[in-house]
Amino acid sequence: MCGISGFATPDPNALIDRKLLEDMTNTLVHRGPDGSGFFVGPGVGLGMRRLSIVDLETGDQPIGSEDGSIQVVCNGEIYNSPELLRELEGRGHQLRGHSDVETIVHLYEEMGLEFLQRLRGMFALALWDSRNRRLVLARDRFGIKPLYYAQAPDGTLYFGSEAKSILLTGKIDATLDPVGIAGVLDLGGPLFRSTTFKGVRQLEPGHWLLYREGVTNQARYWDLDFNGSSPASLPKGESEWAEAIASKLRETVRMHLMGDVPMAAWLSPGIDSSAVACLAGQELGEKLRTFSLGFDDPRFDELRHQKTLDQYPGYDFTGDRVPFGGTFLENLPKAIWHEEQPVVFQFTYQALGAAMEGRLKVALTGQGSDEMLGGYPWYRIDGMWKHFYWLPASLRRVMARFAPRISETDRRALGTSPRMSRKRFSKLQWTRWEGLKALLNPDLAAEISKAEDEMELTGLPTDFDRWDRFQQLIYVESKTRLVSYINRGLDASSMARSVEPRVPFLDHDFADLCTQVPPGFRQKRMEKHILRRAMEPYLPNEITWRRKRGLRTPDPTWTPGMGDVPDFARDLLADDVVQSKGYFDPGTVRTMVEKGEGVNIPLAAVLGFHLWDEHFIQGKGTPATPER
Repeated sequence: MCGISGFATPDPNALIDRKLLEDMTNTLVHRGPDGSGFFVGPGVGLGMRRLSIVDLETGDQPIGSEDGSIQVVCNGEIYNSPELLRELEGRGHQLRGHSDVETIVHLYEEMGLEFLQRLRGMFALALWDSRNRRLVLARDRFGIKPLYYAQAPDGTLYFGSEAKSILLTGKIDATLDPVGIAGVLDLGGPLFRSTTFKGVRQLEPGHWLLYREGVTNQARYWDLDFNGSSPASLPKGESEWAEAIASKLRETVRMHLMGDVPMAAWLSPGIDSSAVACLAGQELGEKLRTFSLGFDDPRFDELRHQKTLDQYPGYDFTGDRVPFGGTFLENLPKAIWHEEQPVVFQFTYQALGAAMEGRLKVALTGQGSDEMLGGYPWYRIDGMWKHFYWLPASLRRVMARFAPRISETDRRALGTSPRMSRKRFSKLQWTRWEGLKALLNPDLAAEISKAEDEMELTGLPTDFDRWDRFQQLIYVESKTRLVSYINRGLDASSMARSVEPRVPFLDHDFADLCTQVPPGFRQKRMEKHILRRAMEPYLPNEITWRRKRGLRTPDPTWTPGMGDVPDFARDLLADDVVQSKGYFDPGTVRTMVEKGEGVNIPLAAVLGFHLWDEHFIQGKGTPATPER
């Protein structure tokens, strides 16, 4: 695990600015505090910061081929690397150690770009092929690891694990991108290739990018497929499916325990993290370090009235309890610095990472289960109203408006076009930032509204409209919210504390099996029914059939006049600052400041925009103040 950065120029003989490469890479020191490495050649520079987890002695990067013509830096883990290394050694390749990243070099020598099909893991990588003078960038199938890039006016391509390393060069447009901000306000983060910065793009999951002498090309190498297995090879009944899910999850967890450092797990009272921790503990055969997050406020605390798996007999866990530290406002500057967007939704991973920082480097998590198996309320809501979608739109809108005793989400589901799309998916959500656009400067609000037209999902499978609605919903979620909100927040918050989160539920082999589970087995007695059946032999019945409860951190609190907020918040919400930055109307913000109570979310968003501006627009990728 590490952070990567670098650039390639259109001139094959250009001298590389080594100092610039080092500066870009060192902005990522939190991702890799254990060391750094660089490769510099004519027209290309690769850099990395290392968090040593696999092959502690000989796993430093960049890693090159035997003749040095291929060089690779990679952020992530290749979980099937032991198998691949044995295969490559059998083919005559000379290995320098047992680093998982070395598989990339030799697979590329053997297969070219097809090597990506063989990798099972999470990764964002950059490969320099000096013989063909081309740079290859690639990202894992679900976007677990981030990868940003930007092309400067002179044709140079810059890349990095975080946008800040690119902005630091001063070569890229660091202005607000309405498309990226629209994604943040819609689903929690920039969608598809967009970022919050006009000049910076993100490589989409399951894609590669080729750069050669100023020209770039991109293509998708993998997609979620609900028609991938022949019916004859699949389980038939519910019990067989449960056994298949349990077996595949165990295999996946075993692979995610790869490493030369101690492992830990983040444990909540829910089934997802409990399943991962249970299987990890069995595979390790020793006491597993577990961390569970608690809050003083009972409205947010999951641990107060629910037992976690470590509290049941037969599970050998440490059962560490992590109190949430600090307040929303105290955590906000650091969160925005690491997430690189003006609105931040939660700080749970930062708190868990802080409990491990400097002691443990790897945490297995239960993230991804809800996305692969339909664990959220919108799967139930969409299915509940599907029998009414044949009615004319005008009649459905009347029903949505006047039907008694239904929620606002139900109304939106009924009144929106039934064809599955990003727009419909977002209507099924509830976001605390929905009303923020009304507070924005009118010109900026208009730009963001117009940008929403560019946010629709393209490149859908040719038979998408014939899929079951449940399958369609999982596909759209996997391309939008999973990447932009779930994976983005998990990675940024954890790596801020030099902790690598691992997500067994997002192993693509496990996901391929999940796509074939009949929808009726996924949601039956409860959400994620088939996972609950799969884990019945392993978990206490109370946890197996416990209903899902979402985890989030306490909202910010304000008092009229803001007498008790940190100095930086008071400074950034002053009239002259609001006026000069231009994102919001000063009079509206002044009224909210004076009112205090009841405006916690809007005021936090205003403050977030101003912090983001200080860090990235004014600071061009440097923190607004050293302590942040």
